[in-house]
Amino acid sequence: MTVRREKRSPRARRRGGAPVCAVSGKIRYRDGHQAALALKGLRRRAARADLDGAQHSVRVRRKYFCGSCGGWHLTRQPPPTWGDQVAV
Repeated sequence: MTVRREKRSPRARRRGGAPVCAVSGKIRYRDGHQAALALKGLRRRAARADLDGAQHSVRVRRKYFCGSCGGWHLTRQPPPTWGDQVAV
């Protein structure tokens, strides 16, 4: 008897059970605080690797709100510069 696997829903989960955004494929954090804690942990891991002289791939810079899934994500993109935009 074979068991069929169902297709993943938009609320699919990544390893560790973290929910994933259906649009971006990034880990979805429930709120800004949860994203800030994850960002802090990744920065701490990178700092520790730097102290130990080890290589790491941690490049995240900030958190942002995702209008598609209503959650928060981490990105390595720099923050937007609002001073460059001209008011109409």
